[in-house]
This record gives sequence, structure tokens and C-alpha cells, in this order.
Amino acid sequence: MQPHNTNVLWSRPRTPTDIGGFLTDVRRLKGITQAQLAEALGVPRRYIIEVEAGKNTQYAERLFRLFHYLHIDITLQAQDIQPSQAETSNDFDW
Repeated sequence: MQPHNTNVLWSRPRTPTDIGGFLTDVRRLKGITQAQLAEALGVPRRYIIEVEAGKNTQYAERLFRLFHYLHIDITLQAQDIQPSQAETSNDFDW
């Protein structure tokens, strides 16, 4: 993940785990708990936990295989990250 500017963070995920890590970090930067996110989306908190953990489903596995085979590069961007949040975001795993 590379900061594009102080208000945008981005990542080029290669696996569901990469996506989960990105979502976790963005959620934390925005100061949102898993419970708050789950409530806002109308899903169980367990679902948020599984997504953030990068739970590999058959669908996700096939999707990433398709991307790889067709040489598709996907990019995730998180916008509206406050400058103070982005400045402290150097410890990400993605």
C-alpha cells in the first residue's frame, strides 16, 4: 500500500487476506469499531471479522485466480482519510 496523497490510501491486493488487512486498517483509521460497521451494514459482527481475517471462500479463490490468469490488477482506494490518520499509517501489513 502506498499513500497517493494525505487523504487517500491505496493497495493492490493479491489475495482475500490482503483485502481484509486493508479494510481493517481503513476501518481503524476512521475510528470505526467492528460492531459499529456491522450495525451500519446490517450484518453480524462475525461477518466483519471473517472479511477482515481474509476468509478464503471458493468464490474469492476463483475470483483471484481469474484476475491472475487474465493479468488483471485491482486497486483499492480509501478516501477521506484525515491527514493526521494518514501520517501515522506506516505500520500496515498490506
